[in-house]
Amino acid sequence: MQLPDIYGVATIEVLCCDKGSRLFTTADISLSHRLLALTRQHSDIISAHQQGRMDERQRIQRDLHDDVAARLLSLLHQTHDPKISLMARNALRGLRDVINLLDAEDASLVDVISEIEAKTREQITGLEVDFEWHSPDHWPKISINAVQHINLRRIAREAISNALKHAHPEHLRIDAELNELNLSIHISHDGVFTDPANWISSRGLNNIQFRVREMKGSHTWGIEQRRDNKQYCKLSVHVPLIYHEDLEQHPADRRLSRHP
Repeated sequence: MQLPDIYGVATIEVLCCDKGSRLFTTADISLSHRLLALTRQHSDIISAHQQGRMDERQRIQRDLHDDVAARLLSLLHQTHDPKISLMARNALRGLRDVINLLDAEDASLVDVISEIEAKTREQITGLEVDFEWHSPDHWPKISINAVQHINLRRIAREAISNALKHAHPEHLRIDAELNELNLSIHISHDGVFTDPANWISSRGLNNIQFRVREMKGSHTWGIEQRRDNKQYCKLSVHVPLIYHEDLEQHPADRRLSRHP
């Protein structure tokens, strides 16, 4: 018995009904057509749902760009107050990141790690903060999904924003490493801070916790003593990754750097 596939572009041949003990009947054909109709209906529902999500995402992007971003840009051009100007510029930069991330797709791990480093350097531009970046010289060819792509970037940005706002650090350090199937990112800084065990949950901390949980990862906050006899506040994020079998090495040019 020959059956069309759900897309109508190929034919599936079914042999040996009941292990070859009988021939196919009109009842078998009728059942096959009903199953095919149900499968196509299910496929159409999934496609419509995905299209609806895409349309809604594009609508949100347009609203953010045409309304909120336009208002922030207008405020930036009209104000003469340096503090308001800085706040508006940072808000506009964050909004553009959100708009761009709504289009985020699967990306290579090395590209995402490079984005985190580049965005961190951009975030501390103009500030008297020494920045250290540590990561392997080579990363395997790993493609991570859009959820991980978005969340890793936003966690790093949120953690650094909180550090700059509350701790006023002189030194900031990020370590990125891959151990078998687990990606670890450690963000540490000096400055003014209290024991994380005594912190009261805020929107920033809750956002980090939510994003880590969405990736089925884990995170810890702590204090560590460094060789310079300073205490550093440290966020460690651990995320399990699923990657392709092709582990071709890609140079990432990840040399130890120090940037004021």
